[in-house]
Amino acid sequence: KITWKVGSIGLSGPLTPGTHQTFASGPLTIRDKTQDLKAPVTLTVTEDGAITVESSFSVSLESYGVDRPTLLFVPIEDEVPIRVKVTFPADASVFAPAPTPAPEPSPEAVDPPSDPAPAETE
Repeated sequence: KITWKVGSIGLSGPLTPGTHQTFASGPLTIRDKTQDLKAPVTLTVTEDGAITVESSFSVSLESYGVDRPTLLFVPIEDEVPIRVKVTFPADASVFAPAPTPAPEPSPEAVDPPSDPAPAETE
């Protein structure tokens, strides 16, 4: 059993449609041993808000305390490739809301110009 609990993705600001190359980080647990992992990820965001996250990286079995299986007395490689692909359903709320335009002042809200005070004459 392998669990990767991604705690952060290196993007700032609102999501936009398109492909984004970034990093994801969080604890990776294999069996009962946990280590922090930072791996490259590709986020693909569609116009309707569906998100696909893909990542490929390798982990060392020995660093997680996993005995390497053998095949005809030859142990398998220590580095094991891991591929992750997760798709989240479409949800346009992942995008930043469009800014609302400032309301036009109504004519009643505008004070009419005041008449200047008459000048004193002698």
